[in-house]
Amino acid sequence: LCIAMDWPARRALSGAQDGMLRMWDLEELALLWTIQSTVRGVSSLAVDWALSLALAGTTSGEISVWKLPTTAEAPERIAVLEGHEWVV
Repeated sequence: LCIAMDWPARRALSGAQDGMLRMWDLEELALLWTIQSTVRGVSSLAVDWALSLALAGTTSGEISVWKLPTTAEAPERIAVLEGHEWVV
């Protein structure tokens, strides 16, 4: 499990072994959206909240680059970086 927090906006992005990314509204304590990031687990996250971009590392060695929405719509995967043979 990995979590990236945006305290000023009161939201969090989480990734887990089920391969899902989930965006949470921490003020309302509600799930905003869920998306399948990978068929394997999400092992790491890095987010630039100002640019609305996230990197999700996987247990299969890929890194997905995501454009995060500013509303409850789904994020868009804009790139997949491959080359690692192990967990990223």
